Amino acid sequence: MDSESGPCYVWPGNPNWTLKKIYGLADTTRTALPATFSVSSDLKLAAITDNQCRVTLIDLHKGIALRFWKGCKEAQTCFVDADEGFAPAGRLPRRGSFMLMYLPYSNTLELWSLIHGPLLKSWSIDGPLRFVPSLAKSLCTYLKRFSVLAIIGNDNLLGLKFSLDLWFPHTKEASDFKRFASLRNWINSKAFKSCLHSDQINTVARLENEFQGFSLPDWFLKALWIVLTSKSSGLLDWISQKLANKDLLGTLTLSESQKCAFQKHLNVVRSLIAFYQSLSEAYERQSLQGAAPTPDSTNAFITPVASLFRQCVKASELPKLLPPSVFFRAAAHTRLFRPAATRGSQASKGQSYHKCAAYEAILGRAIFAPYFQGTVPAKSFLLLIDTAPIPFDYLLVLASRYLVTIRPIADLLQITQLTEVLYKRHPRKLALVFVELYQIILSSRNYACGLAICSALIGAAEEPSLHSQASSDVDDDVDTSPVTSPLQASRGDLQLRAEHLQDMVVFHHCLTAFRQSYSPPSWNARACSVRRILQSGPDYFTNEFARHLAPSRLKPSELVDIYRYFGGRNSPPCEKEFADHFHAMCQRLPLSFEVNRVLVCAAWRLVRQLASPWTRLGRAEKFSHLSRVADFLSNTSNAGHGLAFVVASQCHECPLPQLLKQHSTSLQSNDFTKPVNDAALLQEAMSLCQFFKEFRQVSIAANEGNLLLRDERWDSRQRLVCPGGELQESKETRPRTDSAFPLDKVAAGDGDAGPPFHALDAWFQFSVIHAAILALGLPDDEPARCPVHLLSAAQWEDCNGLHLPVWTHSVHNANQKSPPMSLKQRRRAFLDWLLRGLAGNANLRTEYPAFLSSAFSLASAWDLPTSAARLFYVVSLYENWADRDAEEVACILTVV
Repeated sequence: MDSESGPCYVWPGNPNWTLKKIYGLADTTRTALPATFSVSSDLKLAAITDNQCRVTLIDLHKGIALRFWKGCKEAQTCFVDADEGFAPAGRLPRRGSFMLMYLPYSNTLELWSLIHGPLLKSWSIDGPLRFVPSLAKSLCTYLKRFSVLAIIGNDNLLGLKFSLDLWFPHTKEASDFKRFASLRNWINSKAFKSCLHSDQINTVARLENEFQGFSLPDWFLKALWIVLTSKSSGLLDWISQKLANKDLLGTLTLSESQKCAFQKHLNVVRSLIAFYQSLSEAYERQSLQGAAPTPDSTNAFITPVASLFRQCVKASELPKLLPPSVFFRAAAHTRLFRPAATRGSQASKGQSYHKCAAYEAILGRAIFAPYFQGTVPAKSFLLLIDTAPIPFDYLLVLASRYLVTIRPIADLLQITQLTEVLYKRHPRKLALVFVELYQIILSSRNYACGLAICSALIGAAEEPSLHSQASSDVDDDVDTSPVTSPLQASRGDLQLRAEHLQDMVVFHHCLTAFRQSYSPPSWNARACSVRRILQSGPDYFTNEFARHLAPSRLKPSELVDIYRYFGGRNSPPCEKEFADHFHAMCQRLPLSFEVNRVLVCAAWRLVRQLASPWTRLGRAEKFSHLSRVADFLSNTSNAGHGLAFVVASQCHECPLPQLLKQHSTSLQSNDFTKPVNDAALLQEAMSLCQFFKEFRQVSIAANEGNLLLRDERWDSRQRLVCPGGELQESKETRPRTDSAFPLDKVAAGDGDAGPPFHALDAWFQFSVIHAAILALGLPDDEPARCPVHLLSAAQWEDCNGLHLPVWTHSVHNANQKSPPMSLKQRRRAFLDWLLRGLAGNANLRTEYPAFLSSAFSLASAWDLPTSAARLFYVVSLYENWADRDAEEVACILTVV
């Protein structure tokens, strides 16, 4: 069809899509072959094969043909991007574009350089080959290391990994590349290490000769960083002398602007070498004297939780200083030689934000580990870092990065004190970098060290002489205009964050004790960032503890007993360590952590697992989870029945119909006149009976108004603000709204209404009758012979939505007459038959105590005297010579 902008074509797969023709290549004698069109990753280039054995390279932006390959019959193409194998510090790795071409008639795979580059490499292939889409790499982590994947035949998977080094021999940099490759292979070999120890003079002379042969400064820097990052610490003095030589610039081809940048780069490298040597000397000098003593101190935010870190004592051995290869490798990937790569920008292609943060943590460890662990005295170390070639504000970032990645092997109070002293060193630099330090706290998953950083920032903000020192601490290259200290403006927010971090420390220590006592061995713990926890608000503690409680071995009744233990004088019903941590957590979070919400949230997580289409639970495990859901709901008090009713309604909507259908399908060929032989079917019926019983129970108090108390300090709507404005949130740090129990939604009454009580009552009565028939068979006594007449017609209408078993089909038979007695008499006769059967069956009496509870609840639902039913059960036990069981039941009735 035609339009105003030109001809349009309807897409065959979807009639609603139309393709507009932008440009075209006029060649009426050739036809493109299907499934031979390939596009580059940047969507700029495309290649297509025609029926005349020609491959055409097309510029998609300009609509022109750039290159042709002839004699390529039915060739397949694939674009490949390759990065530079090694890039010097201060420059992103270069990237090149290549194209793989498979020629099926010659079984040859060729690699071409784009756009007008030569043939770089070719391989002979045994069998037909087809390229795999790049999305297939996401199926396995191991496949991501390859540049392209292909299948040879139908059985073999071929993975190819390319580097930009294939392209350098065909450029003007070929001589420098050849010299660099030879130098890199020699330095990484074992012969170099042995020669360096045995004949260092000749080894240094050869290195001197190799460095003089470079003509381009980029390759000289690459060779320099290869030597710095190698495991050869004896070359630092030679490198420093080499870089100080003024004749070095004469051998390289440089412009005036390039000379300044090149000389600045070399000066930074020399300063780093001198700083590392000074740090190493201070470490060796102090290692002979032992660890430096630190005075005792107190902190308002650390002292309340200091008792939780009794296992974190000072290490008996001094930590090892990182080797120079690790130090310089980390320095090369940080912001010392180039600006920070921001997320989502073009500069972050070669180096992501997280990679830069990881190398900053490594460099921070190399610099500050002796300081925070007491290896080097604080006074001498602070004098040492004042002479470091790293800006002091960036040193604060490195120290904070290091702190949030370690566990406090030393005293947490000592770490806080040393950090506060470091922050007070140059107050103006701290004010400039405060926003980034605040972001480090929010992105941290180490809550203890995050609390140490936050407490140190508060201590620095409360320093009386902060403003006076900030006005005098000004460098020559810094703007001297007056700046309002963001620390003073954010001190209240920092104090609130410190209280939040205290809550996190107490809560996660309780979770650690809980996992050690009750969680299965295969449990995988997780730690969320501080930002995500603050965004989740007070519901985080409820959801996280429920996530641990749902799959654990702890029963809900035991958790309630632990919660009630603190008001009495009895011994704890669990291990004392967990009881103490649980008590401290309940005292610390009285409004954010409430047992009823935890029990309901644990039940909700089990319901979500049952309803998930990707669940791997078997049939027996599903009904076991349903019983555990009923157990959680049964231990909630009236204050939590509103939340429990919503969870039970969700369970009734999604997973319960499938479970009922599976259970009814298994009973189609069953003989109901006899007890069922399969114990699993009886267990399934008991699980359904328990669930309907608790569903009916929680619906009674569901409509009562219960105020949902919340902690104002943990308001999830509070903005995470700082002096630089509201912090930008990435997609990764936003909490998933579907992974937390909607407490606010349920409290506001926005949840589903759920089934009415008369329907729940009918479902419960039917489930007890059904379980009794499976356990004992259909009754033979005349009054209770027809169990279908135990429910009224209205109740059977309520049960029509359930998947009813075969024995209920007589309900719909209009010709069947009911027995000549009242409904209450039939129910009394059925209950007598059920209690006699339970008393006479030892297996049911010992293995299914919940059966008795359901029977007594059924008597209450039928308006029959429950006490009389219990006494009748005791008499039935005496009749069946179960005197001990009868006495135990009689004692329980006497206590009640």
